[in-house]
Formats: sequence, structure tokens, C-alpha cells
Amino acid sequence: MIQGRFSRNRWPILIGIGVSIICLFWIKVQPSNIPNYTDLMSGILSFSSMATGFLMASFALIPALPNSKLIQILKTTNTDLKLLDRLLLTIIGFIVSSILSLFMFIFPATASGGWARFVFSILLGFFAFSIVEAMMVIHILLKVIGTEYKKENK
Repeated sequence: MIQGRFSRNRWPILIGIGVSIICLFWIKVQPSNIPNYTDLMSGILSFSSMATGFLMASFALIPALPNSKLIQILKTTNTDLKLLDRLLLTIIGFIVSSILSLFMFIFPATASGGWARFVFSILLGFFAFSIVEAMMVIHILLKVIGTEYKKENK
């Protein structure tokens, strides 16, 4: 299961790691370089919290609606558990982003130390991972709905 999870989520993981490495070593992003640092942290915290709430609601509702046509379509294409796995990883990514953005409020807006830069780079990597993973979930849903729509209209 873990092997399949890694291979299935290879691109979002690599993008998240790549964003962290680029921000840490190449761009060297730090709070003192960002003019609206507290606004950015508040925005990331708000977006991550809202996304976590919506994704948790969908994670709870998908298995609870066994007679739903979407669930039946997902089961026939064997993507129901894979979609739930992706949803769970996306939720975890957004929760970690929320926690790290709360942690970043410890550092002042003028911080330019190594720890501030390191944590901020990790935060941006998790946030990028979560957004890419959420886009993959939307892509799967649109693909499944699109193929079912084509079948019905033939």
C-alpha cells in the first residue's frame, strides 16, 4: 500500500520537495524579504484551514453515500479507495501547512535567520504539495465524470 501510495503521488511529492529546495537554497526566501509577511501567513493559514475543512467533509461524505452515482462510478473504475487516499494525503498536507504557518508567527517580520528560512521553505513545500494534490483530486473527479458522461450520451 505504501509503495503504491508513493508511486501514485510521485509528482506532488517531488513538486513539494522541489519547491522547498528551491526556496531554501536558490531563492533563499526569508520573512524579511517579504513586504506583507504577516498577511501572507494569515492567507496561507486561512486557505489551508478552509481547504482542510472542505476536504474533511468530502472525506466523510464519500463513504457515507453508497447509493450515490458518483460512488458507483468510482467503484466500477476502481478509483474509490485511491481517491480517498489522495484526499487523506491532501488533508494531511493542508494540516501541516496550517501548523507551520501558525509556527511562523513566532518569527518576526524582520527575521532573517536560518531557522526562519528553513521553516518557511518547508511551509511553502507542503503548501505546494497540498495544492498540487488537490488539483489531482479534482482532475480524477472530472475525468471520471467526463467518461461517464460520454458513456451516457453514446
